[in-house]
Amino acid sequence: ILREIQPLNLRPDAAVFTNLDGRPIEPKAFSTHWYHCLRVLGLPVRGLYSTKDSYVSLLMSRGMNPVWLEEQTGVRFETLRKHYGKWMRSEGADQLRKLADLAPQLAPQRSGAEQASGISRE
Repeated sequence: ILREIQPLNLRPDAAVFTNLDGRPIEPKAFSTHWYHCLRVLGLPVRGLYSTKDSYVSLLMSRGMNPVWLEEQTGVRFETLRKHYGKWMRSEGADQLRKLADLAPQLAPQRSGAEQASGISRE
């Protein structure tokens, strides 16, 4: 869709979305329409910025990689963890499962004779 509306003379510093005058769209330009939509839908009135909060918390609750999310949103990992940490999925069980899969390599089983005699393979 963006490729289809791309201007003929594309500049690296050009805004992707512009108003009718060709200037960048200001977030406040949406406020009236945004608040009206929220009221019609019966949703609590919140600023447009809160969409980022919803986006981040949804992705974190689904196990999205925080490093990727940090790169995409520009929000540092420390800030993501502080403000959205309660939506981060705990990786504990998954990490323990990976560790259990490595158990045979980390601590090979000794034979019955070795165990009885206390002999070690080392």
